[in-house]
This record gives sequence, C-alpha cells and structure tokens, in this order.
Amino acid sequence: MLLPFLLWQGSSEEEDVNVLETCALIDRARDRHLAFSSRLMNQAMAMRFLSDIQRDIIMEGFQRDQGFLTLRFPISIQRDGNNVIGVVGASNIGGQPAQVDLAGTGVTYLPSPAGPLGEMVADTNPTISFVPTGVSSAAVTLAGATWTVNAYQYSCARIATGPGSGPASLRRILSNTTDTIVLEDAWDDLPVVAQSVIEVVPMTQEVSEQIGVVTTLPARDERVGYLVKLYSDGTPYLDVANPISVELSAGIPLPPHLGLGFQGLVRLSGTAPPYDEEPLFIVRPADRHSPGKRYALYEENGKVFFCGGPQEWSQVVSVEVPYTPLPPDITVCGDYLVLPGSARAMLVSALAYEMALRAQASEIKVDINSFKNRKDEDRGAWMEQYVSQVGTARISQIEESN
Repeated sequence: MLLPFLLWQGSSEEEDVNVLETCALIDRARDRHLAFSSRLMNQAMAMRFLSDIQRDIIMEGFQRDQGFLTLRFPISIQRDGNNVIGVVGASNIGGQPAQVDLAGTGVTYLPSPAGPLGEMVADTNPTISFVPTGVSSAAVTLAGATWTVNAYQYSCARIATGPGSGPASLRRILSNTTDTIVLEDAWDDLPVVAQSVIEVVPMTQEVSEQIGVVTTLPARDERVGYLVKLYSDGTPYLDVANPISVELSAGIPLPPHLGLGFQGLVRLSGTAPPYDEEPLFIVRPADRHSPGKRYALYEENGKVFFCGGPQEWSQVVSVEVPYTPLPPDITVCGDYLVLPGSARAMLVSALAYEMALRAQASEIKVDINSFKNRKDEDRGAWMEQYVSQVGTARISQIEESN
C-alpha cells in the first residue's frame, strides 16, 4: 500500500467512495472505448501512467496552494536524562532514535538526539487470543495449553480487553513453555484471571520514518575528527588521543515530500490526553534564530529542525508537521493512490486520454479531441474545487490561531 491517503467527502464519477484503487481506475479507463484493451496498454504501463499523472497533479496543486493535499508527520518529544547520548547503554532504561540495521537484524539505535522512532508491525502469522488461568507480574498462563516451547519467543503479547488494555500494554515475549508466556517487561496493570483477553501477536521491527522523535533540545549531533601527526620517521598518523569535536544541529528526516504546509500543531503536556493545543509555524532557515513565533520549525535538506531551546519546548509532548507527499511509483495493481476519492473522474479521464493516444498511434480510429477535452475539463474542475476548499480551510485555521 502506498502513503496514507487524505479522506475527501465529495462526488465521484458513479459512487461516493473515498478510496482510489489502481485496478478499478484502470478498468474504468478501459471502459471508455472498446479499443482500450490490455493489448493496447498492459497493466504495468497503465500503472506507470497513473504514477506520472498523480505526481503531476500533486505538483500542480502544491504550486497553486502550499496547503494542497497536506498530511501530518508526528514528532514526539522525549526529554529524559536517561535518553541522553553517553548515558544510554546496555540494560539502561533510556533509549535513542532508531535506524535500519544493515546487518539484517531489523533495527538498531541511531547515535543522535533526533531521528525516527522504531515501529512494531504485525506480520502475516495469525494472532492468538486466550483467557488466562494464571497471572503474575511478567507471565501469563493458560491451563491445558500445548504450545511448542519458545514458539512465540520475540513475538509480542498485549492485553486486548480488561484492565490495562490498549497500545501501551504491548510487551515482547522473552520465552514460552507449553502453557506459560514470560514477558520482557511487566505490565503496569495486570490482566484479570478468567476475564481479560490476552493476544499473542507475531510482529516484526521496522523503521518506516513515519514517526519522529527528539530526546534533547536543542538537538545536536557531535562529529569527532583528529589532526594528523608524524612519527619520527615521517610516517603520518591520526592523533586519536586528542579528538577535536564539533557540533551540528540534528534534524529529523521527513517522508518524501514536495514541501511543508503553513501551519502545524503543538500538543502541550497535561495529566492525560486530550492535551492542550497550540499552532506550529514553519519558518525559513534564515529566520530560525528569531522566528517571531512561540513554536516554530524550519526545514533543510529534507529534515526539520526545532527553533529555540529547552525553555520554549518544555511543555510540549509532540508536534505535527504538515507536508505535501511525493508519492512513490505504483507497482501493484491493488495499490491505493494518495489523491482523494473525489479525483476519480479526473484520473480516469487522464488515463483514458493516454490510451487514446496509443490507439491513435496504432491507427485505431478514436476521437482524440473528445478525450483531450474531457481530460482538461475534469482536471480543471477538480483542481479549482479542491484547491478552493483547501485554501478556505487553511485561511480559517490561521484566523482561528490568531
């Protein structure tokens, strides 16, 4: 599946649905003319055309309005002395941002105070649910079970229903016997015997770079270098006993995007969600030292950087950065497009026009002007409607924040 799509409540060519699925769009385009068969344009070629059409539309929309097709990139702020580089170590309760482990073990730590969060993703193996007959702080038992020893090692368990249920109950399984699962970390709230439901979820670790984290503010990366000295015989060597350190601002990589929107969101700390909210402003790099806003970020080279220091962000638990995505190529017929469902007629007309061009090149008689006119009309009408609504919503949001 491609990037998350933006829901849009609007009319479509035949039905009011918000999902654009590749195969359905291609089939609709083929229905425009008897000659538009897979022999004229196969599925792979049609998907390439759809990729180009979608990218071209998003680029035009972003040029017309910077708030076009805005998605949100979340960044969590985890200021904790245990998360500081130089403190985090083996068996330490703190942690650091994640990066893909090129050695093939999934993820490893990123030696930086800013970067992506790791994620746990359910794999294709089925989830197992059971009601426990015995519970301790870090183990649950199902009497009469006949599990294979360590069959669920390094999978995850969570409380599905009952006290302590929810995403925060996810724990890694260290080992299992024939009837007992032993957890890596104890649950905060224990499940209830014969009442709670426990789920064993086979999961894998990954770094999708869809969630960011900052552990210190201002976030700084340290780079270390050495002068070259000479032995008595003139042989050069690095003077590792006398390192020279320099600091660089640490940024958080964003998903592939065309640019950032005007205004994001800041969530302030409280006793529990929902947290208070404030506007987040995107400023130019040149204005980063005096942004003129309480909460501000700037972007350089595909990364976002926080303006200010710990005082400005002391009450913030997370932010949402608005961005317009640059969608990847469509490679599978079941992929969903980034564009909203209201773009269906426009996309079908654009793809049908490409098919008409191929038909004309193959000396098949088609009314090429009719296909072109419909493509232009559908695109113009949708773009005006969508950009107008996005702009109105953005202006309203900015006025409310002021």
